[in-house]
Amino acid sequence: MTAAEKWMTDLSQIQPGDRLEIWDEFYESCIGTVGQVSHPLGVLWVLEAGTGVRRLFSFEDCRLRPAPGQKLRREKFDIGLALPNSHRSAIELWF
Repeated sequence: MTAAEKWMTDLSQIQPGDRLEIWDEFYESCIGTVGQVSHPLGVLWVLEAGTGVRRLFSFEDCRLRPAPGQKLRREKFDIGLALPNSHRSAIELWF
């Protein structure tokens, strides 16, 4: 059995940046990169590969397994706008 065939059984295994295949019942629903995970709510946000659409999935309503490919890295950069500290902005880049 390869790594891509192992179903994830615990939401704590999933971290932002993980690339996953999301399946409902018997069909692949989405391949994408995890953006956020809410362990208390049992949900995760996934950026769909190809379209970049952000989708919400309930861990209990789908099956997940690692997707082939590299794990993406998230970095936060200050965009350097001259704004008061309360309005400072940062952007997140995935690469």
